[in-house]
Amino acid sequence: MIAVSRRGLLQTATAALLLPRGLGAAEACASLSGDTIRWIVPYSPGGSYDFLSRVLENPLERELGAEIAIENRTGAGGLIGARALRDSVPDGRTLGVVNSSGLIGATLAGEQDVPSPERDFTVLGRMMLIRHVWVTRADSPYRTVEDVLAAPPERPVLFAVAGVGSTFFISAAVLSEVLGLNARFVAGHTGGKAVRLAVIRGDVDILSIGFSSILKQIESGQLRPLLQIADAPIADHPSLRGVPLLTGPEGIAAERVRRIGGDPEAAARKLDALVALLAVGRTLAAPAGLPSDLTACLRDAVARALASPAFRDAASRAGFDVSDPSSPEAAVRLVREAAAGAGILEPILKRAFQKIRS
Repeated sequence: MIAVSRRGLLQTATAALLLPRGLGAAEACASLSGDTIRWIVPYSPGGSYDFLSRVLENPLERELGAEIAIENRTGAGGLIGARALRDSVPDGRTLGVVNSSGLIGATLAGEQDVPSPERDFTVLGRMMLIRHVWVTRADSPYRTVEDVLAAPPERPVLFAVAGVGSTFFISAAVLSEVLGLNARFVAGHTGGKAVRLAVIRGDVDILSIGFSSILKQIESGQLRPLLQIADAPIADHPSLRGVPLLTGPEGIAAERVRRIGGDPEAAARKLDALVALLAVGRTLAAPAGLPSDLTACLRDAVARALASPAFRDAASRAGFDVSDPSSPEAAVRLVREAAAGAGILEPILKRAFQKIRS
């Protein structure tokens, strides 16, 4: 039997009352024309989630004939904003972006009241592909990733994270354990802008973050990439020339795992699960229970807004890779497959979560 929450029943019933029965997809979206739509961003202003949402704002307004009001609901590594979106009425007047990778990871780590990307949202699309790198400040003593791996046990490597619901945490937790690092996770940062500043100031040593999100600081010379979390070069950019890959035939992981007495095959399975989880990226969503006609028209509108020159050109100029915005169906599949394969990471994330809490 499928359990249905009282809140979910009430939200679905409310949405059904707000929309006339039998509306086609186009008519369903027409019901939003002239309205104000809340767009929830789970991170602070100035970060990549906020920036890309504001770049998407005008194209989506044109598609819907509605006004988009961006609302930053920060805290708990993105969980506060995700909960706010989950708990909204599914009438098309509250949309937003969530960190599906972070939500799946937070659930595995043992965090409480974490929205499920599969069950608690109506997926509308994926904004961009995420490929992570390790970065450090320009004058860091860690000149290469080998320097990081050779760090003495008595001196933990400090990673910046923004709570257990952040991909900063998930990536740092899995990689530090698989690669045998004595790592500590410094939490309390409110989002991408805060973690970037923490690395630049030298409060922490390493940040694991999407390459597009950190490109500005790399190009300005404030930060240096140390490792590409991939099995092939993640971008054709001068800063990545000579930067090692994590996996694949030329990756550092297999040799490192053998060196510390681990099982390379088991490590490869964990790293594959991590890469798949990180690739889910920024999911554009509405609350669960959205009527089917409204779901169809919002998915079409979001897809057109993401494909618009206004969005793609502005995002690309800022260094974001928006060349592969997934279809809604592909975005749903990515979420489902990542959630199914990420269970292998649960013990690692639970141990790392205890380090944050202790």
